[in-house]
Amino acid sequence: CIYINDEPADMFGKVMTIRDELIPVYFKLCTDVPLQTVDALVQRLAGVTVEDTHMSLFANPDNPRDTKASLARIIVARYYGETIAAETEESWNKQFRDKEKPQEIETVNVKPNKLIDLVGAHFDLSRSEARRLISQKGVKVDDVVVEDELMVLKKSALVQVGKRRFVKFKI
Repeated sequence: CIYINDEPADMFGKVMTIRDELIPVYFKLCTDVPLQTVDALVQRLAGVTVEDTHMSLFANPDNPRDTKASLARIIVARYYGETIAAETEESWNKQFRDKEKPQEIETVNVKPNKLIDLVGAHFDLSRSEARRLISQKGVKVDDVVVEDELMVLKKSALVQVGKRRFVKFKI
């Protein structure tokens, strides 16, 4: 569910996760892109070459990922302005497309503790949710996948939970 008061990064990310077949629906309901252009876009996504005067809105109208990025930028711009939309897209591309870490990562001072407890407490997860994430290889410490749920964090480390949540635990 995408809310109009979501943070720009959350809004952008949620649009990027919609199913490809919903792209035209979102364009029709959430943007001012002319319906003729949306119809042409649907045809382009299906592999039919169609020209439309508004196709310049899209970086690569033949690629669903790029089309969703254009949709996300348009929606974020509607609520936060073009500058923030462009910054959000750039940040999203760095983190997800280019696999870079975010520039600003929260640092938390902690005492040596089990990773499962630190992850659970900091990311507001139950112990069983943290255990499940670790067992499914969804937690990394300094870019290394953690498989031992009993691992004790004894030195400062960058911890990644999932694809986009990072925290620097400082011991």
